[in-house]
Amino acid sequence: MLKFPGILSAAGVLPEKRIDIKHHDELATEFSTNVYQFEAGTRHIWPLDDKRDIDILLDESFRDAIEYARLSVDDIDFLILSQSWPNDILTLESGLLANRVGLKCPSIGINVGTGGGCTAMEIARSLILSERYQRIAIVTGCNYRHFFQENEPAKQLLSDGAASMIIGRGNGPEIIASYSVSTSDYQALEYVDGTQDNNISYIRTAPGSGDYILNHMPKTIVDCCTGVCRSADLQLSDIDAFYIYEPVHWVHQIAAKALQIDSKKIFSTFSRYGSLGAALNTVALIDMAKHFHLRDGQLVITMGFGATSTATACLLRWHDFPCRISQTERLPC
Repeated sequence: MLKFPGILSAAGVLPEKRIDIKHHDELATEFSTNVYQFEAGTRHIWPLDDKRDIDILLDESFRDAIEYARLSVDDIDFLILSQSWPNDILTLESGLLANRVGLKCPSIGINVGTGGGCTAMEIARSLILSERYQRIAIVTGCNYRHFFQENEPAKQLLSDGAASMIIGRGNGPEIIASYSVSTSDYQALEYVDGTQDNNISYIRTAPGSGDYILNHMPKTIVDCCTGVCRSADLQLSDIDAFYIYEPVHWVHQIAAKALQIDSKKIFSTFSRYGSLGAALNTVALIDMAKHFHLRDGQLVITMGFGATSTATACLLRWHDFPCRISQTERLPC
């Protein structure tokens, strides 16, 4: 058995609907920059028609991950849910999810925005190392494009989707170390409450927030990635592959420059999914298993990033594991 807790399985689930965005149809957003242009070609986003259908994707990704790991619901003894964003102010989603899929174990929801996938991995690793828990389900979801106004250009960057992984001792990528840094200095998204005349609340990007991320994310990436290497007595040069949470097209470029590494070491998913919020890091790991030709024992850093919250990097020793991304067939007609 491997020394560290690892990823026993992972599953991603996307909506059936896909929107193709061609290079010449890209709209300017708060995150546009003259320094890094969109690459030529066509990219994809995956929208739900109804934001409430995220529950279907969450449930399906959990059940798929359980199946791929050849486990039953009764084998899971802790659930961590991270969504961007929760559906209501009661934040009961983790308990509701547990009830829908038949889990009887403790469940918690964590609110760290789009970085939730990696932060949940850090928590799960610590809980398993404490020997109080054996197998932990991490479920992540994203439907935050529906919280913006219909005419918000940034919606063309955002997808809906869910992804789950089962963490435990066994075969699969080992979570050797993790490291988190604060992102509280980043400018928050703005919540605009409904009025008496128009009782619809919405989220908007604050002016200047894109430039702030462009200028400050390189330092966050370096701090996070060097921190997790340092905790394992390694150097950045020891790492074979990186995935940095990629909500916009230029992140993999600034990451390569900031880390002073060959850009071929950085895996990119933006053209296939856009931003999938808290679910993106899990989806990216599944994609890496399929497309990046990693060898057994190679070292991988996956880094999640939630603005005005936390960024977390997890260091993995790679081993093959059962995983798959699918499109749901269960959405109502």
